[in-house]
Amino acid sequence: MFFGASGFGAPGFSAGFGNGFGGSPVFSASFGGPRIRVQRFGGPPRRAAGQQQAAEGGDTRSIFVQLLPLIALLAISLFSSLLSFVTTGGTPSYPGFRYDASKSFNVEQTTTRLNVPYFVSPSEWTEHPIGKVAEQVKSGAPSPSTSDLSKLRSFETVVERRYEEHLYDLCRNEYEHRERRIEQHKGIFGFGADWAKVKQIQNEKLPNCEKLTALQYQQKTQKR
Repeated sequence: MFFGASGFGAPGFSAGFGNGFGGSPVFSASFGGPRIRVQRFGGPPRRAAGQQQAAEGGDTRSIFVQLLPLIALLAISLFSSLLSFVTTGGTPSYPGFRYDASKSFNVEQTTTRLNVPYFVSPSEWTEHPIGKVAEQVKSGAPSPSTSDLSKLRSFETVVERRYEEHLYDLCRNEYEHRERRIEQHKGIFGFGADWAKVKQIQNEKLPNCEKLTALQYQQKTQKR
């Protein structure tokens, strides 16, 4: 393989790579003007063992330095989880919940701010600190402490945020399902299309999309 280059009116430069003397790489170059031919046998000079080890050690240190922020973040997360576990006596920070009733999750609750419905396990709910606070709020006595109320509000915020994400997923599924049905009735390049059916499908309501829109509107009005 040969490379050649010239520019700015200067004499040309050409270089070639070949094999010689037992397969060792051979580099040759010729410069414009007086013809000077330089040959060098063998590849780049080999590093001494000490230099190679030093370079490898430097690479290892560089990688370790780059990973330090990630290691620190994981350590902080682990420490926070451990601290939460110790301070709550091993009780999960929030009780389990879901948005549709099941055999185990069959007690319905609603959040205070947005009235989002969700279902909890009665056995866990009555034993969990947040469940106890929620029941105290319902009964009106005794009045929970400010700290307990803050924990309940934090839990309900999680319920509401995840409910919005849940509705978004359901809404997207509804929309994509409707679009597939519309495409089926459009035919191929309009041939065999059932436009009356297409219009009927387009006018169908998407229940979860409507719920999502209503929830987002409620959030906006309460922030004003």
